Amino acid sequence: MRTQATKPTGVEQKFEANEMFFSTTDSKGVITAGNPVFARVSAYSIEEMIGQPHNLIRHQDMPRAVFKELWDTIRTGGLFLGYVKNHAKGGNHYWVFASVIPIQDGYLSIRFKPSERGIAAAAELYARMLEEERRADDGDSMERARETLLQHLGSNNYRSYESFSRAMLAQEIRNRDEEIGRKGLALFPRELKSSSAAGIHELFRKSTSIYDTLTELSRDLEAFSGINLKIQEKGQAIVRKADNFRFSAVNAHIASDPLGAKGAPLSTVARFLDVYSRNLSGNVVLLAKDIGTIAQVLENVTTHISTTRLVLEMSLYYQAEMGAETRDGVRVFKILKDLVDAIETLHEATTKELAALQGRLPQITGKNDELRKDIISLQVAQLSGMTEAVRIPEAESIRTMMQDFRAEVDQAVQELGYLADTVELLQDVTNTTPPRLKKIREELDAIRGLLAALFQGAEGDASHPGAEADARVRQLG
Repeated sequence: MRTQATKPTGVEQKFEANEMFFSTTDSKGVITAGNPVFARVSAYSIEEMIGQPHNLIRHQDMPRAVFKELWDTIRTGGLFLGYVKNHAKGGNHYWVFASVIPIQDGYLSIRFKPSERGIAAAAELYARMLEEERRADDGDSMERARETLLQHLGSNNYRSYESFSRAMLAQEIRNRDEEIGRKGLALFPRELKSSSAAGIHELFRKSTSIYDTLTELSRDLEAFSGINLKIQEKGQAIVRKADNFRFSAVNAHIASDPLGAKGAPLSTVARFLDVYSRNLSGNVVLLAKDIGTIAQVLENVTTHISTTRLVLEMSLYYQAEMGAETRDGVRVFKILKDLVDAIETLHEATTKELAALQGRLPQITGKNDELRKDIISLQVAQLSGMTEAVRIPEAESIRTMMQDFRAEVDQAVQELGYLADTVELLQDVTNTTPPRLKKIREELDAIRGLLAALFQGAEGDASHPGAEADARVRQLG
């Protein structure tokens, strides 16, 4: 096992925002492949890294608790996302935002350059976690570091590391895309060099088609960014108004009591206002809770689609890097097959999550209808109360209450409008997304078939020196 022989220099290894790199490992974390950008940035050749544990590039500033989170996640088939500081061969360092995805017989890690702001925040947090790990002499050091992590995330309104990392993925992709746009860079060429093999051209074309579909879908899902927090805020605002309605109903009931028989209708209206206000409050809480649950599912969908885009970007970047490579087609196509495996894993997860979303929608649609009825009932009761109060000269205070009540109801209608619009958006996205996912599934099947043919051709070409060494790789379907 190779170990790092150089001490950290404190010097950052430079690479551009549009440069992506990847590595694959077996189930134990031993490196099996990588791309030229990974080799250049890490300062290790691909040959040096293959067969070595991935912690070859681990930096001493990284808390062990972060890697425990990583392994706990991916060993159960989950997707890990996070900031990682790596150690290059000469002692320099480089930060990445990593997505680690389970694939057949191992894992795929896609990395890109994070924002300076993200790096600074991660470095500060990791330093605090590392301090906890170094300070503890017992076996609970990693757990204490993890508690430090969760406390920090909780203070910033993140319910878990998963929630935090998914929000950071979306933010870092936006930051990266903005920087690429400012600098006039491109993530990958839209066309391959003419020297690339015909099959590679077709593979590139189909991959680009999937990428464009995912980009369009990601843009549509952007409307749901931060929706969970917004829904909770709106729901709480309406609950507060419902409490005000109940308070107004009590006051109206008290004010109508001295009016005797003339005030009896007003007392009845006040009781109805109290009942409808309670119904509104209860239904808003339930709807906000249901939408919050759906928002979490939608967060999963968005994350998997964003990660799929990253893998596709990496695949297209790699195809452009290796398009003219003819010396070791078997190795190249095996790597592309691993990238397709990752895309299929993410596609399956997205499809399942979307089905869960569709299953919950009728429930929130029903709750939304109940809220409309509650508001109409409140409006009718308020109008009846106003009519009765106008009829009774001594009920001036109640007239004022009813006017104020109507203003509060109108404000609640505006707040409820956001919830109703959200329900409509959810219905729209669940209707338009399945056909896109079906199209992606069909194109993935075509890509897998094309890769199998390319692999078979490369394996049968005796002029490829790597073919014999890689003859064990037989199955692409």
